[in-house]
Amino acid sequence: MQTLKIKDRAFKITLATISEKIENNGKKRWNLKIETEGEKYNDIMWAPSITGENMLVSAPELESIVGKEVEIKEAYNQEGQEYMLIMYVFEHHDTRENKIKFLSKNGNKLLVDWTGKCDIFWNDEYGENVPFSVEAELEITEFNLVLPTTDYITNN
Repeated sequence: MQTLKIKDRAFKITLATISEKIENNGKKRWNLKIETEGEKYNDIMWAPSITGENMLVSAPELESIVGKEVEIKEAYNQEGQEYMLIMYVFEHHDTRENKIKFLSKNGNKLLVDWTGKCDIFWNDEYGENVPFSVEAELEITEFNLVLPTTDYITNN
């Protein structure tokens, strides 16, 4: 079963995707998205999601990352001045100490094992630096080429 675990709480994954966009300068950026089915704990609905946005990638092809691990200690991207890896439970918070293992590829699915820490700020037990893990098959979706902003006809 595909699951997102936050400490000892497990959530069934309902959506797991990875997409790539290629910028006009040739750089590749990936987006990961994981959504879960809600679960009630103490009469409060938890439906966590986790996203990885605009992650700069040096791999030439998606297949070349199989068997590799990516470590991202801090979720903040200094180059783009934005948060790349975000967990949502009750509010959005960045994740830390991310390790994403790309285990295998089967057709349009990419099996990943992702661990890290995040802040929930729910109570003492689910406050700061709460461990999480993801076991999921990411569906490979839209691969987009981002066109340059210059108008080719007028060069503006």
